[in-house]
Amino acid sequence: MKLYNALLVSIVLLINISSPAHSAVTVVSNYPTNYSKNVSSATTVGVRYSATIDKTKLIADSVKIFGSVSGFHTGTVSLSSDGKMVIFKPTNPFSSGEGVYVRFGGFVTTTTGSYAPAFSIQFSIAGSIKNSDSINFHSDDPILEGILHRKHRSAKGSDASPLYFPQLNVVNLNNPAEGNLYVANMQFEATQEGAYRMILDKKGNLLFAQAAGPSFVQDFKPGPHHTYTYFDAATYRIYFLNSSYEIFDSIEAANGYQTDGHELQYTADGGYIILAINYATVDMREISGGDSAAIVLEDVIQEFDKDKNLIFEWRSLDHFKITDAVGENLLEPVIDFCHANALEFDTDGNILMSSRHMDEITKINRETGAIIWRLGGQNNQFTFVNDTVGFSHQHDIRLTPKGTYTLFDNGNLHHSASTYSRGVEYKIDQVNKTVTQVWEFRRQPDVFGSAMGSVQRLTNGNTLIGWGACDNVTVTEVNTLNNPVFELIMGDQNYTYRAYKYTKEQIDAGITHTGKANEVSSLTCSSNPVFDQTEVTLSIPKPSLAKINLYDQLGNEVLKLYSGSLEAGSYVFPFQISGLSAGVYYIRAVGDGNATLTQKIIVIK
Repeated sequence: MKLYNALLVSIVLLINISSPAHSAVTVVSNYPTNYSKNVSSATTVGVRYSATIDKTKLIADSVKIFGSVSGFHTGTVSLSSDGKMVIFKPTNPFSSGEGVYVRFGGFVTTTTGSYAPAFSIQFSIAGSIKNSDSINFHSDDPILEGILHRKHRSAKGSDASPLYFPQLNVVNLNNPAEGNLYVANMQFEATQEGAYRMILDKKGNLLFAQAAGPSFVQDFKPGPHHTYTYFDAATYRIYFLNSSYEIFDSIEAANGYQTDGHELQYTADGGYIILAINYATVDMREISGGDSAAIVLEDVIQEFDKDKNLIFEWRSLDHFKITDAVGENLLEPVIDFCHANALEFDTDGNILMSSRHMDEITKINRETGAIIWRLGGQNNQFTFVNDTVGFSHQHDIRLTPKGTYTLFDNGNLHHSASTYSRGVEYKIDQVNKTVTQVWEFRRQPDVFGSAMGSVQRLTNGNTLIGWGACDNVTVTEVNTLNNPVFELIMGDQNYTYRAYKYTKEQIDAGITHTGKANEVSSLTCSSNPVFDQTEVTLSIPKPSLAKINLYDQLGNEVLKLYSGSLEAGSYVFPFQISGLSAGVYYIRAVGDGNATLTQKIIVIK
């Protein structure tokens, strides 16, 4: 105990060593968050600075990490691809249940005379999980939870019997939009013998089918450079296919968390963002009168750069309460209180997250992790102007090219006479906190998709709706008058997590699954921090509409810098800070297809 106390005093002294005075460099974000609980024993530690760190002066000894049980840790230190995040990877994992104390020393930046300040955090490692056999696969449906749960999963399957290929019935065929349809069917069965990744033409003719069984797969879709991705539940990995539909790479969640197959989004700089799951042991007796060692499924957002370095991590238990859940039994031994199922980038580059079990869309600051606003659920901050129903257990929040938002409203807990699902579109006033419904599609007669589902606005204005776990219909495309122009119905209770449709031009342009081509290649400021004035430089690879605006930390627009058409090339826009208060701001450049780049600036007066 005396040795432990002496070490603790030593680490506290290290933490309180101050950095050189008058440093203009600041810490933007870090993971784990300070005072986080139930952190994975395999976690790395990252700190992001507002300036580029000099790689030649970066040494592992600049990071001191001490565990209350495991003692001091050695490891390796590296930089993210943009040079602003220092990442420390311990040689050995942390001990179960211990407290960890971290001190990042002052780092030299590439800016002459700049010096990154010392920074310290502390967090605690998760204890051992009891009753681990009761942990289920993170699915959308309680029946599927039990059926798909397998304690020991086999290797990824690649073959399924052609005898079980699903029936594909096309109805209401009336001039659908151009493009191919991408779906992966699944059944609520333990063995997915009839599961396939499929591509159909606009009339529903089968162009390609690849067996997915015997494992459960979801979210089959095209990506940049004529690639494809899907999530495989047998291995908890997201796989990448080349143009010949052959696996060439795969990814999984970092820091010991389990990969969640609900989402993969690409970033403009070649990275990606995914969801992950942490299993935390929580004493629910004082929270809900529940289990003393309940297993709580915690959703985690992880963003990686193009070199697969983890550069952003956001854990739901750091920001949400378990009691934020809507309609969940908090007395159960396993609690899925949040159930995140979609991530989307808003026009300002920040993150929108859909949490099914909270009936909530949350906007999260992509730089700091702070919550900007909460829409729906128990913590709703908005007024619904003309939608008395609202959304319930929703999926697939998406930004449309005109700046509105679509989602698939499953409607599990609708306060109405009947249970039904719908596609819905909202205009969100983020300043005045109002939500106006501008479009809705309810199939007649009503149908209900109890889980999964998607809504995609197509290039010609049509809308594609994937009905998820619905026995009546699988996919519907409606035109701008809400008339169905294509419907796909799969027999024998075959469902699909999401449905996508893309044209050849979108594929050739390098779309992500939301159809965003990268029309903004770089955004820089000539001086940052800004004391008087700076110049914003925007580069675009081809002619594009472009908007450059300045936002405060809450996401409020405070200044318009430019809006109009630009030819390919680089453009310089002078930027005066007169009239602005000192603080942190974000410059967002938005190009065609809502491709967005963000530059954080610090105004000093």
